[in-house]
Amino acid sequence: MSRNDNESSPSITLNKRLKRVLTNKTYKSTLKSIRKTHRKSSLVLSKLIHAKGMDNFNELLIKTLASPRAFLGAAVVGLLGTTLSVYVAEIYSYHYNYLLFVYMILIGYVIGLVLELLS
Repeated sequence: MSRNDNESSPSITLNKRLKRVLTNKTYKSTLKSIRKTHRKSSLVLSKLIHAKGMDNFNELLIKTLASPRAFLGAAVVGLLGTTLSVYVAEIYSYHYNYLLFVYMILIGYVIGLVLELLS
């Protein structure tokens, strides 16, 4: 290893740390300035939502539960499953259970989540 490799590595690490610190300070100052315009009730909710642990939790939810494939799966299975169920109920003179629509959406959502996690 040359001397230049050793010198550049700590500076890159320092730059990443500095960027993280500055980004964190900018984020905190932005929240502080925005919160000055909030009412008291909104201020409490804002502090709860933007707590450090809650931000990490929200990011996790966005990456897993709110995936586009899950919603697409829910929509497709809900539409096709309900259409097929209504058609079969009409042909065989059965009473259509409207809760079946909710079940179809949930099944499609789970299928979409599984597909998202497998890819």
